[in-house]
Amino acid sequence: MKHLRALLAIASVVLPVVACSNEVVQKPAPGPETTPTEETPTEPEVDPCACPNHCESETMSGKKTCVPGEAAASQKSGEIIKNFGISDFEYWPWKEPEPIYPDKVLWGYEAGSPAAKKCMTEARKVLRDILKNDVPPELEELRQAHPDVDTFYNWNNDMTDAPKSVKLPPLYEGLWLYEKKLIKWMSHTERDGTCRLPSREDLVTFAKGCLKTYPNCDSGKGIK
Repeated sequence: MKHLRALLAIASVVLPVVACSNEVVQKPAPGPETTPTEETPTEPEVDPCACPNHCESETMSGKKTCVPGEAAASQKSGEIIKNFGISDFEYWPWKEPEPIYPDKVLWGYEAGSPAAKKCMTEARKVLRDILKNDVPPELEELRQAHPDVDTFYNWNNDMTDAPKSVKLPPLYEGLWLYEKKLIKWMSHTERDGTCRLPSREDLVTFAKGCLKTYPNCDSGKGIK
């Protein structure tokens, strides 16, 4: 009797029905690992008018200027690059009453105004790059024809605080030869702090003309 009761108890238990299916359930693919969000550093914007690239001046009609970087802390004179030398520095502060030469000319890199030193730094960079990497054949021809013409002198016309009435003499606008041997490498600091720099093209123009007119050499039209 006890065995019968036990069997009846087992029979009275209702077992759950498990449904079967042929459908394959796929496990979701693991997603990318989440990492803390990192901000991508943004590249600083490059000024298209940064020296030595010139743009049309917004304040001086017909002239192209560039925006200089920081002035070099110091500059050495007497540098030799291959067949040519770079001598010292001179600034012409056109805020001073004329005549500027000789008593008002400022000699040596450190003597220039903060704005003028920026333009002088940029002009020196241009010259060093030309002499290191891309000497015009016309300049080399000039040196071979006149061996003393192998040294550059850095000159900056500083218009900082200059009266609006002041205009540069045409000779001081472009490259020219001093005492039959020194090439005056002319740069310009404008009243708004922008620069006008000499270029390889200016040097080619100067050398071509000087081969014909030595020792009376200047680049004619000057730097625009």
